[in-house]
Amino acid sequence: MDWLSVPQLTARYNEDDIDKKEKEQPTAGGQLEAMLAAINSVPAYVNRASTILILCPVVAHHELEEDCEYSSWLARGWCRLESCVAYLVGMNELLMVQSTEHIVLHSAESVAFGHPVGNGNFACCRQNHMVEVDGKQTPIPCDRTKVSPVLEKLFAKRLQTLGLQDDWSDYRFLLAHDQLFFMNLTCETPRPQYNTWEDFCFAFKLDPSDHRKKCGGKYNWCPLVWAVLSCNLPITRYLIKEVGVGDDVNARLKVKKGVQVVGSGMTLMHTICKIGLDGSCAPDIFDLLLEGKADPYCFTERNPGEKFQDPLAVAIVFVNPEIAKHYLKRVKPNFLNPSDGFGGRNESLVVGVNGQLSLVKAFHEAGCTFKSRNNFGFSPLGLFCIAPKEVQHTYDLEVLDYLKDNNLLGDINGPQFNFSKGATPPVKKSGKVIYNLLYYLCKAGFLKNNNLFQGIYKIAGGTCIHAAVFRDKPIVVTWLLRNTADPNIRTRRGQTALELATEFHHTRCMAVRSRATIFH
Repeated sequence: MDWLSVPQLTARYNEDDIDKKEKEQPTAGGQLEAMLAAINSVPAYVNRASTILILCPVVAHHELEEDCEYSSWLARGWCRLESCVAYLVGMNELLMVQSTEHIVLHSAESVAFGHPVGNGNFACCRQNHMVEVDGKQTPIPCDRTKVSPVLEKLFAKRLQTLGLQDDWSDYRFLLAHDQLFFMNLTCETPRPQYNTWEDFCFAFKLDPSDHRKKCGGKYNWCPLVWAVLSCNLPITRYLIKEVGVGDDVNARLKVKKGVQVVGSGMTLMHTICKIGLDGSCAPDIFDLLLEGKADPYCFTERNPGEKFQDPLAVAIVFVNPEIAKHYLKRVKPNFLNPSDGFGGRNESLVVGVNGQLSLVKAFHEAGCTFKSRNNFGFSPLGLFCIAPKEVQHTYDLEVLDYLKDNNLLGDINGPQFNFSKGATPPVKKSGKVIYNLLYYLCKAGFLKNNNLFQGIYKIAGGTCIHAAVFRDKPIVVTWLLRNTADPNIRTRRGQTALELATEFHHTRCMAVRSRATIFH
């Protein structure tokens, strides 16, 4: 269990537990060698494991004073590598424990294809590749150089296995994500390029005589889909500008019934916004798709007839600020398009889930007003406060400072379950009906095991500070108190923020609230 034995990048002694004689025995070189061996062993353990248990509860980092939880786990390069290795050896479902109430099956595939190892955080880089050994600063190599050989070996082995099994659908799908798996990593040998039509068809096992023929199998997609999915600019340009592939530019990534895959139901516009990570050629492919008459406003197909996430929303969800900003420059955005199952909008998604200041600024400069509310009456500020940490990529307080300084924040003390008239677009009446139904069901003792519904019940009638307390975000509570949030407002059940924090045993929020007098 890696959680019980996380190797640290500092070789230090505990003065209370180790006497002087014992401290004098190991050499600095020996400590460093053992420490690095422990770190390097992580992929080997994953490769041999039959079950992976991920323990990432919300805890406060002792030295950095930051919350460590799902999003920080997902941001770590080594944790991403573990998920990638698990996927490549055929173990897709990992057991994730975030709390006693939140134990879920986690998809290794979603990490492997959505969060490149090379874009992850490595402690060695944060420490400028120096560690303290026996009180001396000692240089260490970058972990990225160790990651590449592991991925190269397992990636090639997986492709070989799929080919021997004649599983060309999964073979193509994995091959198309080569650039994601190895993004920002230095490989021992350059990754293969398929810049001619013949080379591309040979690599992806396609018929070179037909530029629009679907390949069959589980992923029955045309060549243009594979070109965009693999972020292959030369082949995308060839198919759109030289060959002309007509309606293929609006093709959807549909799969056979019963097959689940990340990105199913998306168009090519969604796809390039999903995989278009910073530093890639995604903006150029985006422009080619626009030139080929691809629809930049189309929605994904989650449920028949349901409008859910345009390409801009996909770029926000998958934390691709570069392609999102490019979208804002090239297309007149619709900030009020629906972006989640609770009636949230693009303008609230960029605040509540993405939380990146540069992207919030880009939205504002493009005319976004941040005044919408979702079906439960939550403003963008309210969503920033109540968004679960496992889906909120970051909660940068500079975003709140920026919105406040530009008079975009709204009423900090306004009720969040706000169904009054005046919202743009209007809050659906069904939202209020569902809200009241859930409230009375929970009050009657039902739905006790549903954390979301219990949260709706317990903070009903409350403000942003109640939402932040519910999600145990002490730094957000502190910011709210410093910016005129009223800690004495009561919820529908009659609780103040402090009383709510006490009920949830959120001691850090309790400590903030008990010091609230210094802010007033």
